[in-house]
Amino acid sequence: MDLWCCFGDSNPANHLAGWYAIDVAVAGDYAYLACGNAGLLVVDVSDPEHPRDVGRCKAPGSAHGVAVAGGYAYVADLDSGLHIINISDPQNPYETGCCATAGFGWDVAVAGSYAYVADFGYRRLHVIDVANPQNPHQTGYCSTVGTATGVAIVGTYAYVTASDSGLRVIDISNPQSPFETGHHDTPARATGVEFVGSYAYVADDTSGLRIVDVSNPQNPSEVGHCDTPGNAMGVAVVGTCAYVADGGSGLRVINVSDPQNPHEAGYCDTPGSAVNVTSVGGHAYVADGGSGLRVINVADPQSPYEVGSLSNPARPLGADVYLTAYGFTDSVACDLFILKYELANRSGSLLSQVYFGLSLDGDVGDGTDDMAGLILDKLFRNGSDTFRVRNAGYIYDYNNSENPGQSWESGTPGAVAVRLLAAPHGLGLTALKKYTIDTDPVMDVDQYLTLAGYDYRTGEYHPFDSVDLSAADKRVLLSSGPFDLPADSVVFYYAVVGAKYGEPNQTPPNRDSTDLALRCWWAESVFQRVIGIEETPNAEVRKPNRGATIIRGVLVLGRVASRQNTAYRAELLDINGRKVLDLHPGANDVSRLAPGVYFVMEYSAVSSQYSGPSVVTKVILTE
Repeated sequence: MDLWCCFGDSNPANHLAGWYAIDVAVAGDYAYLACGNAGLLVVDVSDPEHPRDVGRCKAPGSAHGVAVAGGYAYVADLDSGLHIINISDPQNPYETGCCATAGFGWDVAVAGSYAYVADFGYRRLHVIDVANPQNPHQTGYCSTVGTATGVAIVGTYAYVTASDSGLRVIDISNPQSPFETGHHDTPARATGVEFVGSYAYVADDTSGLRIVDVSNPQNPSEVGHCDTPGNAMGVAVVGTCAYVADGGSGLRVINVSDPQNPHEAGYCDTPGSAVNVTSVGGHAYVADGGSGLRVINVADPQSPYEVGSLSNPARPLGADVYLTAYGFTDSVACDLFILKYELANRSGSLLSQVYFGLSLDGDVGDGTDDMAGLILDKLFRNGSDTFRVRNAGYIYDYNNSENPGQSWESGTPGAVAVRLLAAPHGLGLTALKKYTIDTDPVMDVDQYLTLAGYDYRTGEYHPFDSVDLSAADKRVLLSSGPFDLPADSVVFYYAVVGAKYGEPNQTPPNRDSTDLALRCWWAESVFQRVIGIEETPNAEVRKPNRGATIIRGVLVLGRVASRQNTAYRAELLDINGRKVLDLHPGANDVSRLAPGVYFVMEYSAVSSQYSGPSVVTKVILTE
């Protein structure tokens, strides 16, 4: 079982020192980078070995795609559509006009007096009249079925990559009424496209480079492909070579002299994650995510090598995460532990639209046939008692059967669950997303979208993936947000629970989840009694912890507890939550107890053992 905490604010691109390279275009002696929240970056590449940052134009949202034509840079913005930047003076670029689009502006291409924006959110290709750069306006749009991730324009056709819906061919001869004429499904997730001759070269994520013959726009068909070791995100074609930005596997050079038999000629690793690429004058310019711009000499396709780069080192977001784990040994709480995450903003400025979550890779049994489940808010019965469980996600084995003594001792793996126990600002669970290693969000933008409850591959908002139909090596992400985090700290508590889940070889629909739910309920009860009040979990914003009361030999109840006059019972618990001593008002001899951290639990006349104590105070016993 693996657990990760996940955290992001409204723009991951802002987490770097200045900028994060997502897309790149080159014109003349300059490269133009779309750099997320940092906007448009202008880089002098007249000397490829020593690229220089010479100008910037801040974006109102998050610059994600860029195209250059006629003294202007056209920027596709995730938050605010199309922005037109005057780059006649590269050292002083400035915005001249903008045109809002409905969803997320993901990529852009320009031809003649029109800009074509691939809209990730609303699954469209927007056609925008840019004849007057001061007043661009939309003339029409066409649905792309899947989320539009890339666009190339040739003649009267637009070639759009549409994620899970492959390549779409759109007739743009009438800008007011573009329409689809044909399409070709690709095996993975089409993310970028380049057009040369009669072929569309498609970067297809885990399926590498796909070459599609579009000589007949009504019936495009694949003629060849070349797998790549990483995630093909972007592609550029010059002569007989296709240059593929392959995520963590850098730049791959594919020989496409025979489109039916493309093959890798060479490669050059990059230090970041290669997202997009363009090639001019014997050099490939790679937008390499957090590692900025990489300039690679591709004069010899078999031996490409880096000659220059421009990047700023990664800078921490300015938030610290502190983890405290609580384990227990009593019979009720032996199958659970509790995690406390304290998120502290040390940046000195407000972090906005923050999400925080926990990702669980259960690997129940052998881990290859896991399923995911959700208990968002449900009542259960246990005999004559009714109890309520909320905010729990879990992983379980599909057939509930493994070889005993190998991957699971009993042979019936059961389930492992994560339950959100307490969060700031009254937040509950706002998203539960399931995914596999093949669909694990890699890019910062994709990760943030997932935390926010979106399917990053389609742009659709589906916060709760509550139905699981097929077994695989599953992971689940439990997320809460958004919230603003000032220069202070907040606390999240989670319980991790192991439980029986159905009978051996029982199919998922027939399993009884009561035992799993009951243990999740026990986790909350243990939390409230032993840990919860210690840190005041219902407070929206926590200050740094004050020191615990230090005790030597004698514990005087009136000095460490504030309500001894109303308490009818008091206990001293050790760090594992076990009662070690019944306390009474006044002096209590604790000299025989081992030094360490303990908790004084006071129950008032209006509380009970089941509702939790009225006051919990942490003390430290010393010799």
